[in-house]
This record gives sequence, C-alpha cells and structure tokens, in this order.
Amino acid sequence: MDLSAIQANKNLDFQQLFIIFDQLEDMMFLISVDNLPTFRFIHINPAYVRNTGIQLAQIKNKQTEDIFQPDDAHAMNANYQKAIMNKQKLSYEEQLTIGRRKRTYETTLIPIFQEHTGKCLYIVGISRDISQRRKHEEALRLMHKELTDIMRNQQGLVFKVQKHGQDFYFALCDGQLIYELGYTPNDMTGTYIKELFTPDHTAFLYEQYNRCWESQEKIVFEVHYLNKLFWLTSLSPIVENGETVALIGSSIDIKAKKQAEEALMQTEKLALLGELAAGIGHEIRNPLTVIKGFISLMLQDTSFLTPKFIKLIESEIDHINQTAGELMMLAKPQQQQITSVDLHGLFDEIIQLLDSEAFKRRVNVQTNYAGNSILSCGDKHQLKKAFFNLLKNAIESMEEKRGGYVFVSCTESNNHIIVTVRDQGQGIPAEQIDHLGEPFYTTKKKGNGLGLMVTYRVIKNHGGSISCESVPSEGTTFTITFSNP
Repeated sequence: MDLSAIQANKNLDFQQLFIIFDQLEDMMFLISVDNLPTFRFIHINPAYVRNTGIQLAQIKNKQTEDIFQPDDAHAMNANYQKAIMNKQKLSYEEQLTIGRRKRTYETTLIPIFQEHTGKCLYIVGISRDISQRRKHEEALRLMHKELTDIMRNQQGLVFKVQKHGQDFYFALCDGQLIYELGYTPNDMTGTYIKELFTPDHTAFLYEQYNRCWESQEKIVFEVHYLNKLFWLTSLSPIVENGETVALIGSSIDIKAKKQAEEALMQTEKLALLGELAAGIGHEIRNPLTVIKGFISLMLQDTSFLTPKFIKLIESEIDHINQTAGELMMLAKPQQQQITSVDLHGLFDEIIQLLDSEAFKRRVNVQTNYAGNSILSCGDKHQLKKAFFNLLKNAIESMEEKRGGYVFVSCTESNNHIIVTVRDQGQGIPAEQIDHLGEPFYTTKKKGNGLGLMVTYRVIKNHGGSISCESVPSEGTTFTITFSNP
C-alpha cells in the first residue's frame, strides 16, 4: 500500500489506518504535527512494541523529548522537519538508545499534507531494526581487513587462480613477494598470467596450473624467474560438484635456501676432496707400483719386453685412466638442467648402450614399466649417469655365474616414483651394504667405488632416496624413490 497516497485531513479514518498498521511486520508509528517543531506520537503498532519494549500507553500523545534521550530526540525532530520541508518521502539510518542498548534502524518518513491548505498534519513512519545486519557487516568488514592485512604483510605470496577458456588469471593476489616482481596487488588481481610474465615463464606456469586443475591434486614446484627469483609454490584445487573451479596457491622465497644449499655443496666438495685425497694415493699407487716393477725388469733384462708384460702395463694404465675419469666427473662443477624426464625412455637408452656388455655376459635385461611413460623432474644427463652405473654394476655382478637376469621396474604410488634394479648376481654381505656409496669402497674385484658414489650423490641431489637389499648368492635389489608432488 502506498501510504503517501493518503490524502490526510482532520477527518482521517484513524481506526482503519491503525488496523492496517497492526498487521505489518515492520515497526510503524504515526506522528501528529502540531506546531513546528512539536511532534506527538499518536499510534505505534505491535511490531514497534516488540522491538523497543515501549508500550502504546507510554508513548501515546507524548513528544519525542518525553520518550527518547535528548540527542536522539533532537536528531529525530530534525529528520521530521526535513521530510516536511522537502514535501516527499525521506529514508535514512538512525541510531537510537532504547533502554540501555543502542540500536540501528532503517527508517522511512512519509509526510501527509492537508489537500487545500498544504499544511503537514501527520507523518507516517516505517522502521526496521538492522542492528544485527550492521553488526554482521562490520564483523565481515573487520575479518576482511584482518585477512587482507595478514596476506599483505606475510613474507610470501598468496593467490587464487581462475580459468577463462584456456587462459588463467589472478582472481586474488597479495603478499610481499609481489613487490619483488615490480607489481602491486591491484596490478595482478584480475590480470591474465600471460600479461605479467615472459612467454617461457608463462608456458611453465600454465603447465603446472593445468596439471593441478586436471588431476585435482595438490602439487608443489619451484619457480625460477629471470634468474633472480626462486620461489617454492604449493598449488591446491578448489573442487565443487566434481569440477575444478579455481586454484589456491602460496609461494615462499627460497633464494636464501638455494644460496645455503650452494654453500653447503661447496663445503661438501671440500670434505669430499679430503676423502678423495686419502684414497687417490692408494688407488693410483698400486697400478703405478706394478708398472714401475715391470719397467725395472725390462731395463734389467730385455727378455721381459714381451707382449704379455706390455699388455699388463697397458691394463694398469687403463685402470689409472678410468679412476682419473671418475675423479674428474666428481670434481667438475655441474649446473643442474631441470627438465621433464621420461624414465622409460631413459632406461631404454641405457639398456641399448649396455646391450653388448649384457650379451657378452649372457645377461638378459627385462623391464616392467607402469603405463606408457613416467615423467620425473630432473637433470637427464645426471640421472642417466646414475642409472647407467646401477645397471652396469648389476650386469657385472653376474660375471662368475655366467648368465642370468636383470630386472628394471618403474612404478608410481602415493605421489612417489619408485625405480628398482634387481640382479641375480653373487649378492652383497650385510656388513658391506652400509658402506656402499663411500669413496673407493667397492665389492668388485676390479673397481674403485666411484661409480656408485656418483649414483648416490645424484639421487640425493634430486631429493630422492636409495636403498639396497641383498641376499648372498641370490642377488641384489637397489630401490630409488623420488617424490612426485
């Protein structure tokens, strides 16, 4: 009902109006305008009584000053006068102290004028208590502010990524790391990834985002940007009704960690150098002693200058050369080139390289691969060297038995990649297993232990683990495990 359409006069049918008032859920009140600025309450409906606790008998024929606190009454009278002066409906919010509680109301005033004289006779008021709504809105505002402050002041980066077609954009982005990129949160929020980063970096991020979006599983990866930023990023999908609707991510700066790792690597190299120095003398002195002995014999008696002795000297020189090659591989600093490596393809390459050696020893290499391919992140060259050493050792372990099988397996389980190399060789005694991977420690008659040491270091540098189980006279199994987040 449009109350403003009421044409008021002294003969207004109050009884009919009060009946309408009493049916409404909103607080209703009727004010008589005597002589400005004097306003008297004529009627209030039950909703008004329920909300304020003020009874009709307490308010009827009373002025605002008689009911409400002076400041509240003054503000109410000012609004009443404003509605009359403007000659139209007036809506506003007001705070009133009812009893000892301050409440917030959304109030609308409708002035009713006498048709002939244009004098305002009454004001119809409609109020709604919005105290709880304002309280909740304020709580939400404070929570939003607190969340924004936490995000903005934390040292990392928090972001939300959404998808539009095949493109990704930041729906939310905040944190101190933003400023390292030269942006602000406003610059990044609502902006497509490809508009912020280089094409190569964008392609890498899209690959990770699509992987998380499609797999609906948490992933963790490192972000290297322009050789100056090193971030560790965790990405989790938001799934609704079985569909991915967004990604939530967080990044932390691992630049200091990388620098510490490099410093630790240098320290480890120095420690390794000490270990190597202790073993090099023994490893090279032995063949040199043999060579020196043969040469001394030849100098004393030329009859010893025979192809047999020359071949033995050549063999010892080859042994020294092999040792020197392994040492060079360990000593030369190598920068990891992290790429996506197909482990199935990698082992196929290695098996092909060792095919002639396996054939000569009557060894059959059998593979057991899970799926079409298993992808791992790492340096392909280093991984190839590590697995080559393992497979070569497995083939050579069956020298005395003359034949047998080597089994290679690659599987995925619980976000881990598991690689096993199992042979049917002579096996390794239990007391020797703990020493595997140490410089110059070997279980072979001809070997220096550096190959297996390289393997252990490569696996460790790739965040993996390696273990060995062996049964003498039955065979040995090496198990390598990489996390695949």
